[in-house]
Formats: sequence, C-alpha cells, structure tokens
Amino acid sequence: MNIIDSVNSHIEHSWEGLDFLIRDKSNFHARDVSVVFKSKFAKDETDLRKLHNLATEKVEGKCLRALFYDFQKQVVTNPTESSGIRTMDIGNACEDMERDYYKSLGIFQSAHIRMFNKDYLISGEVDNLIWEYEDILLPDGHLSGRVKICEPRRLIGVEVKSFWGYYAEKEILVNGIPKWNHVLQALIYLDHYKPNIPYWLLVYLSRGGGVDTPNGRMFGRQFKLQISKLTGEIFIDGMIVKEFKIEDVYGRFKKAQFLIENNKLPDRDYVYNYPKDLVELKYKKGEIGKSAYGDWQNGNKYISDWQCSYCGYLYQCWKDVFGNTVRGAPKEVLGVETKMEATDSTDSGVPKG
Repeated sequence: MNIIDSVNSHIEHSWEGLDFLIRDKSNFHARDVSVVFKSKFAKDETDLRKLHNLATEKVEGKCLRALFYDFQKQVVTNPTESSGIRTMDIGNACEDMERDYYKSLGIFQSAHIRMFNKDYLISGEVDNLIWEYEDILLPDGHLSGRVKICEPRRLIGVEVKSFWGYYAEKEILVNGIPKWNHVLQALIYLDHYKPNIPYWLLVYLSRGGGVDTPNGRMFGRQFKLQISKLTGEIFIDGMIVKEFKIEDVYGRFKKAQFLIENNKLPDRDYVYNYPKDLVELKYKKGEIGKSAYGDWQNGNKYISDWQCSYCGYLYQCWKDVFGNTVRGAPKEVLGVETKMEATDSTDSGVPKG
C-alpha cells in the first residue's frame, strides 16, 4: 500500500480534466484571453521561425487552436497528471489563506463573483473584491498591522496567484515582471467593472522560500493594473504597456469567434519540440536554463513553449508532425516504446496551421 500513489490515481480519475470527458462550452471564459504583441521576436529568432514555418507573431495567453478544440468539444488527449492537479489545489489553498487574511484585516467585501460580458460572451469569476484602505502607521513610521477604510468607499479587485521556482521568483519578485496571461485575465475583469472599480491588484505569492532583499525576505509582490477610459491604454504600476491596448485583447476574441463559427482550424500560437537551432539560439540568449539544456542534449527532454507542455490537446495538435513521439500519445498509437529524438534543425517539417 502506497497512500501517495493511491491518492494520485484517485485525483487523476475523479478530476474534471479526464480524457474521456467532453468540454461543454457555449461562451468564452476570462482565462481564454490572449493577445498578439505589437513588439516582435528578435530578427535572428524570426528568421529561424520562418525557416521552420513556425508562428512568427508573439502571442501571450490562450492558444486559439486549443480554444478551437474546446468549442469543438474534442476529447482531451493529454489530461492533467496528479502533479499538476496537486499544484492547482495548493494554489487554491494559498488563495483561500490570503482571503482569510483580508477578512481578518477588515478589508474583505466579497469573493467568487460571477461576471458576464454580453458584448463578447465572456464569463468569469473574480477572486476578491476588497475595500480600498490606508495603512495605520506606528510613531516610527512602521506598519501597525491595522488599516482604515478610505472614504468615500471604493471597491478594488484582487486577483491572487501563487508560484514557485527560482526563475519565477527572479522574474516576478526581483525583475518585477508579471505573467502576461494573468495580467490579461485581470484586465478582462477590470474592464468589465469600470468605472466602479478604478484598478485591479494582481497579487503573487511564492510557495518557495522567496528571495533575500536589503529590506528583508520577499515572498510576494503586487502589480497595480489600470485602463485609460479615453484611449484604452493599459498601465502596470503606472507604466504604460506598449505591447497592446484593451481593444487588441477583444480583437482576439472576435477572431476566435470567427474561426470557431466557420470551422476553420487556427494556426498554432506556440511551439512544441523546438528545432535544434532554435534551442541553441535561446540557450545562448539565456532563455533556456543549463539543466533543461543538458537534459535536451542527452535526449531526455523536449524543449517547448510552456503553453504546449501543459496543453490538454498536445497530441491532437502535433500528431501530424511528430506522430507517436508526442508526449502523452495514446498507448494504442505508441505500440512500442520510442526513443525521444530532438528535431533536427534542417528538417523540422513543422507546419503553421
């Protein structure tokens, strides 16, 4: 008897992401949001992507092809494994814990608020609404742990995300760069509730040890999101986002709706199993870590966009390119074990659409 293995098997066979469950979607969700950046890949990477017929647009958020499969009610070919389910459950527990702190602080107003955008058929669920407040300081200027609700009262949205890992801590905590898919989701909520809610807070909590700073150990960071009422420009901590505006976000939903209604398979927005020369380029630029690069060199790992790595339709999407070597290919397709081989840079054969 191994209780960990037993639990892992149980949650894999009882979770709603099972491969035999069919999606039933009639509208978009805020998590389906995506956008094409105005900024492009560097020329050397763009040239390689053109050489291998890969997507050349820099996309963040939900892949339109995965969204298309959702609305087609395709069977999930790569269901989430127990490790992923446990990670999501831990993330939910962190959010619940943080909400309890808001309640103790006296700033909590409501949670799990359902929203629906009738213009674009987007549904969603807001994590938290809190009252805008001011900190009460001690005589020496330090925080007292008590707050005062601002008058007149204003509600503020709070989206809570947890994460772990050295690279995520460096990117979010040290460099101050939030995950774009999280930003996009929060912007959908903020735009829906404006002007009643003036800004949204994207709050990150590290599930690891955090990072040391001159002012102590940092294990969390918040980002303030705003949208200009006049121009649709987006601001993060007061700095304008040059990559896109809010209308660009809704433009992607419109494109997705057109493709779905006309049964047109979208191009892939992301890449599974980078060609050899793209791996080498990204490693040279520091975009791939030494450990992952070493595993790839030894033939033990593919290097892909993370969106592909976690996609439930990975096999469905890439079987025409890599066949039975796609991770998670059904056993009846695999037949016999196949050794993982990195795609050669001169013969990737990866089609765009």
